[in-house]
Amino acid sequence: MTGEYHVVWSRVRGTGPLDALNDADVAADHDRLPIMADGEEVILVETVSRYDSLFEMVYKDAFNIETRVFTSIRFAPQLCFDACNS
Repeated sequence: MTGEYHVVWSRVRGTGPLDALNDADVAADHDRLPIMADGEEVILVETVSRYDSLFEMVYKDAFNIETRVFTSIRFAPQLCFDACNS
């Protein structure tokens, strides 16, 4: 349906504040998602890195740097998210 986003697969690697995404998460996050054509699929890689400043003159407290990268792929239906048969 137009204007809706759906999660096909989501996995968290490592430790930190991120959780696996679900449809409710992306429905509430429209302003942070790209505008896409109906049926288009993208890969989202989201990271959080803790930054401890070397120089206390600028930043005294540590803080998190969050990044989000969206990649449009040509052959999304061919991606295997779980164990696949070759």
